[in-house]
Formats: sequence, C-alpha cells, structure tokens
Amino acid sequence: MKIINSLGLEKDLGYEPPYTIMWGVDEETTGTKVMTMARTVIPPGGKNRLHYHACDATFYVAKGPIYVYCGGPRNPARHLVEAGHFCHAPAGEVHGQENPSKTEHAELIASFGNCSHRDKSGTVFVDEAPGRAPSPALREGEGAPRSGRAVKIINSLGLEKDLRYEPPYTIMWGVNEETAGTKVMTMQRTIIPPGGKNKLHSHACDATFYVAKGPIYVYCGGPENPVRHLVEAGHFCYVPAGEVHGQENPSPADYAELIASYGNCPHQDKAGTTFVE
Repeated sequence: MKIINSLGLEKDLGYEPPYTIMWGVDEETTGTKVMTMARTVIPPGGKNRLHYHACDATFYVAKGPIYVYCGGPRNPARHLVEAGHFCHAPAGEVHGQENPSKTEHAELIASFGNCSHRDKSGTVFVDEAPGRAPSPALREGEGAPRSGRAVKIINSLGLEKDLRYEPPYTIMWGVNEETAGTKVMTMQRTIIPPGGKNKLHSHACDATFYVAKGPIYVYCGGPENPVRHLVEAGHFCYVPAGEVHGQENPSPADYAELIASYGNCPHQDKAGTTFVE
C-alpha cells in the first residue's frame, strides 16, 4: 500500500493548460498497471481545450460549479455541473471543462480506466489554441473515433445509498458498468460517519481512494497486528489487488469523505471484496 500526498507532488502545468494537475497514482508512483488517478485544480476563469482520450475517463467535481462541454468542436453542448457530481467520458468522446468563477478555483478528482500513465492515455486536442486557424481536419468535420456511448453526468446525491458494501460506510456508486456502460472502471463517493470503522478487507482489483475530507486512519497488514497511519485530506491511498486494508474516522463529531476508484473493474460486484476479520 502507498500513501501519496498530492501537495508534495510535482505540479503538471503542461498536460491540459491552464490546469494544475497532481498525478497521485499511476505506474510511476505506485507500480499499478491498470489505473491513473489525479487531482486537478482549475484556476478562476480557467478553460481547457476540447479533447478526448484513448481510455475511459471519469472526474468527480470536488469543488465547483464548473461547465462541462461535450460534442464536436464547432458547437459543443455546455452543462453547468455542481460539486458532488461525477462525469464519465468514454474513450474517444470529446469533452472539456471551464471554471465560471472569476475569484475561486475549482477542483476535480479524475481517474483513467485501464490506463497506467497519462502518457498512455492518448489525449488528443480537437480545437485549436487561441489565435490559430482551425486545422484542415477540423474544417472537414473530422473528430474523435466515437465510442457509441455518450458523456454522462451523474449526481452522487441522487444515487441509491449503499449501506451494506462496507458498513458502516455510505457509498454512492457514481460510475460503473450499470450507470455509465464502462467495462474498465468503477468510481464512487464514500461517507464515513463519526467514529466509523470498516472491517479489514482486500479486493481482487487495484483500488485507490482520495481523502476529500479527513483526517482518517488507514490500516494495512494482517488482522492480528495491522499498521495504522493518520492520513490527512489531500492524500491518495493506493492498494494493490489482494492487499489487506481498512479505514477509520477518528472524529466523534464530523463525517469523513473518500473518492474511490477500482482499476480495470467495471462493477463493485466484480471487485472480489473479501473481509479478513
């Protein structure tokens, strides 16, 4: 298991300018072969160029609202998306975001499904940088290879609250095979009640969670004598397939919140979750 502080990571300003991206979990930082997870900060008024990826991508709006664009570069549809929503963009589907605030930053927690590094995501921009004429391909109306699945926006507050998967946690399964048609990822929002602690367990797939509201205790190792780490908000925790782990909210008064993703696993029922205590 690896714990990664997003504030201690190099700030990538070149991947999707003007965004600042902290690549928390990928092949380079953890050794995973099946997922990438990042924290993205959008500056006031920031807007990236329309683009698509060769892999499925999901982002959770941790701080918003933002505008989400989808469709071709000539006349993309624009949606106002509040904090608490997931947005899933299938491989090949054009999308982009904009922060409408002139004073406040926005924040996304993003994940690539079955893609181990940003350099393997096949990100292609389909609109031109400011001041440049459209390319011949865009004038001819050529765009991304379409997946046949649309970009989907899913409100976590409107989802069924799963109280049984890892009690006493409340889980909202935002993106999976059922909600978005993806075959390569699951992404969800978890609320840990005051004092809440789940049982030690493992998954058959790689798993990552981002501590959106903390701190929490993270446990790893066997049930006889697990190691306990205090993990503050802003940290990623990566758990390889088969590794035993668990969490606890030490606060007696406030809830904690995680944004979690399974790598190359399309549904929670296929994660092979096994409790060991």
